[in-house]
Amino acid sequence: MRTANRYLEQAPRLFLAAAALMLLSSALLAADESATPVSQLVSPDGRHIAYGQIAVGPNGEQKVRIIVGSADGTDRRALPIDANAVDEVQWYGNERIAFVTRHGEDGYQLIDMEGNPTGELRMPSGCDSFFHQCLSPDGKWIAFCGNYSPVDQEFANDRDRRNYFKTHPDVEQKHGLFLVNLEEQSVKQVLDETVANLPSWSPDSNYLACGIGHYVKDYPLAIIDADSGKVHKPAAKGTASGWSPDSRQLAVVTDIVEGGSWRGGIPLDGAVGVLDAAQFLGGGTSPITNVSDPPVNVSTKEPYSWSMSGAYGAVWSPDGEWLAYRHHDSTQSDSNEKTTREEIWIVHPDGNEARKVLNHGASELAWVDTKTIVWVYKGQFGVVDIELDGDAPLGPTPNVSGHPFAVTGRITDGEGRPLEGVEVRAATGWGTLRTSVPVKTDAAGHYELPFGPGMLFLDDGPNLQVATIYARKPGYYERDMCQNGALGMANYRPKDLEESGWNFKGIVYRGHPYELDFVMEPAAQLTVELVNQNGEPLADFSITLDGEELYPSCSILSSKKTNEKGEAKFTDVPLKAFWFSLGRHDELRTEAIDFTKSATLRYKLTYDDIAGTLTAASQ
Repeated sequence: MRTANRYLEQAPRLFLAAAALMLLSSALLAADESATPVSQLVSPDGRHIAYGQIAVGPNGEQKVRIIVGSADGTDRRALPIDANAVDEVQWYGNERIAFVTRHGEDGYQLIDMEGNPTGELRMPSGCDSFFHQCLSPDGKWIAFCGNYSPVDQEFANDRDRRNYFKTHPDVEQKHGLFLVNLEEQSVKQVLDETVANLPSWSPDSNYLACGIGHYVKDYPLAIIDADSGKVHKPAAKGTASGWSPDSRQLAVVTDIVEGGSWRGGIPLDGAVGVLDAAQFLGGGTSPITNVSDPPVNVSTKEPYSWSMSGAYGAVWSPDGEWLAYRHHDSTQSDSNEKTTREEIWIVHPDGNEARKVLNHGASELAWVDTKTIVWVYKGQFGVVDIELDGDAPLGPTPNVSGHPFAVTGRITDGEGRPLEGVEVRAATGWGTLRTSVPVKTDAAGHYELPFGPGMLFLDDGPNLQVATIYARKPGYYERDMCQNGALGMANYRPKDLEESGWNFKGIVYRGHPYELDFVMEPAAQLTVELVNQNGEPLADFSITLDGEELYPSCSILSSKKTNEKGEAKFTDVPLKAFWFSLGRHDELRTEAIDFTKSATLRYKLTYDDIAGTLTAASQ
C-alpha cells in the first residue's frame, strides 16, 4: 500500500491513463452533447479527485470541506463548505462538483474547483428523497427513493413539506422509486415498493438496479429500463452494488444471512456476486456467481458471543477485469467488547485470484486505471498499485476495536517517578455509563486508552456524551481524584457547549487523542467493625464511605456489606475527609474523618438504633 506522497513515481503512467479516459469522455460527449458525465471520487477525465472531509480545528470546532487535488494525490487543497456536514460528493463534468449537506437533501449543490457556487441540480418541490438519491452517469437523471406528489407548492425545507402534507390529507403522495428528468423537471415512478438501499446506474445510463425492501433479509432484485420504465425482476435476491464498464454485468450483494446490520441500506452479512445482466435482459437465465467468501452471522447465548462477516461495495476496474470490494468482520463476546475488521479485496469477476490489498476500509473507492485504486478512509487519501503493492507489504490484518476516540498520557507517583501497572478505563454515555475495557501503563508510565461511546453515536452532529477517565492501582489513589478526567466526547465542538451547563475539563474529539496525565499517591486501607449500643456485631449491614471530594460521575466513594463479625474492608481510600453512613441514609452518618496516613487503619462504628446515632472511634 502506498500513500499519496509515495505515489509520485507512478504519475506518468497515471496521466497516460487519464489521457485515454479523456478521449473516451470526449467521444461520449460528442455522441451526446447534452450529457454531463458524472463520477465518484475521480473526475470523468481521470485528472482530479474530490471527496468530503470533516476536520477538527484547534478549539475542537468542526471544519466541513471538500478536498480537491490531482488524481495522484498531489496539489490537494480544502474548499470550505458552510454547513454541518457534507455528503454524496461527486463530479458533475470535469470542472464542477455536486454534493449535499445532509442525508435526505433533495437535489445537489454545485461548486467549481475553487469552491465558488455554480448553481444547483433541482428536483420538483413534491419530491422527498428521504432514503437515497443518485445521479445518472450522463447527468440527465436523478433517481430517488421516497415520496412524490405533483404539487406546485414550494417548500423551504423537509419539515415544511411534511407539515404541508399532514395538513392536506386530500393531496395524494406516491411512494417508491422515482426518476427525475433534470432538463424537463418531470418525475416518473418506476416502482411503488420501498427501496431503502442505494440504487446503481449502469454506465450507459440505460438501466437502474436496486433491491426491493426496507432493512430486511431478502431483497428481490429489480433492474429498471430508465427510458421505458419497464421493471425486470431476476429470480435472484440481493441489492445492487455496481455495473461493469460495458453495462453488461452487475455486481450484487446476495446470500444475506440475517440482515440486522446495514451500511447505506446494504446488509453487511452478504456476499458479493456477479450477475450476467445482458444475458438476463436478453431473455436468458443467469445465476449469480459469488466472488467473495461466504457470509457469516452467528451468535450463542451462554457464554455470549457473536460473529458476523460479509462483503459489499464492489467497484469495477475500467477494463472490467477486476472488482474491488469492501470486507467487514465484527465479533463480540460476553465482555461486551466489540472488535471490527475492515479490508479491501480485489477479485476477477469469475471469482479467481482474490486477494487483499488494504488492511482497512474505505468510504470512497475508485479505480484510476486498470491497475490503480484510490481510496478515502476517515478523511485520509491513499493509492494502491495492485501490481507493485502485493501481499507481502500488508502483513496480518489487526483486529481493530473500532473506537475512534482515545486518551493518552503518563502516570507517575508523588515523586515524579513513572508508575507501571496503573489501570486506566473510561466510562461513557449519558445517565448509566458504560465502562470500557481497561489498559495498563508500561514501565515508563505511558498508556493509550481507545474507547467508544456508551450509547448510539452517529457520524453526523456533535453527539456530545460523557467520557470520564479513571486511573486505579492497588494501594494508591489519584492525587486530584481524577478530576482532570471529567471529560466529554464528541465528533466536534458543539456550538452551544458553554450554555449546556456541562463543566467538562476537556473534550475528546474523534480522531484526536487527548493528552491526560495522572499522579498516584499511597492510599489508606480501612477495616471497619459495626456494633450496636450493646457492643454486639451487626452482620449484613451496608456501610457507605462518602465525602465532599469524590471521583467524577460518582455519588459515593464506596459501599460495603458487613460479614458475620460485623466487619467490612475499604481499600485504596484517598487521604481526604470522608464520613461513614448506613446504607444511603445520610441522617445516619458519622462526623467527617480526615484520613492523613497511608496505613492500615481500624475503626469501630457504633449504631444506637434507639438514639438514632452512628459514631466512629479509631482503634
